[in-house]
Amino acid sequence: MSGFPYLWPPQASAYSAEVDRLGIGFTLLVVALSAPVFALTIAFAIRYRRGKPANRRHPVNRNVWLETSWAIVPFCLILYFFVWSTGLFVDLRSPPADALDIAVVAKQWMWKFEHPGGQREIDELHVPAGQDVKLTMASQDVIHSLFLPALRLKQDAVPGRYTTLWFNADRPGVYQLACAEFCGADHSEMVGRFVVMDPADYAR
Repeated sequence: MSGFPYLWPPQASAYSAEVDRLGIGFTLLVVALSAPVFALTIAFAIRYRRGKPANRRHPVNRNVWLETSWAIVPFCLILYFFVWSTGLFVDLRSPPADALDIAVVAKQWMWKFEHPGGQREIDELHVPAGQDVKLTMASQDVIHSLFLPALRLKQDAVPGRYTTLWFNADRPGVYQLACAEFCGADHSEMVGRFVVMDPADYAR
């Protein structure tokens, strides 16, 4: 699954594909639950637009099980999506112990990356494909937010504290990275490249 062209950025990991499935599935659920309400509202507005005397000669025909199902079924479906999304959130907050640790420093208006071997990059992040990577992030001035659209991930870099983000990008290619938190006059220029490489090329 590569996402819908022109609607979603390309996917660079299994996690991004899972996020897209969650978003599409929840959208379809909302449409399925709300469409009958809107359709019936329009139909009744047209059918009874001139009014009609109420027939009170017979008691209302009630079906308790049917009425209960209208509440139970949507609740169970929404609970399923809650559990699904919570699982993704918990996984995102549990980086593997052997992940490649890359230090990230944000400042107006650039991203600085330092690899375990001491190699440094500005506004470009190269990572090996198929390997767990952990970003340890900080900011030198104001709040920034590292956004990697191809991974469906975003994490704030906050002054005075460290934040972390981990991922496993398994699809080589060149993708976008950007700051997603307004951070000053040149915020829109705080962009760069996220490069997923073959492990052998990364090692070289």
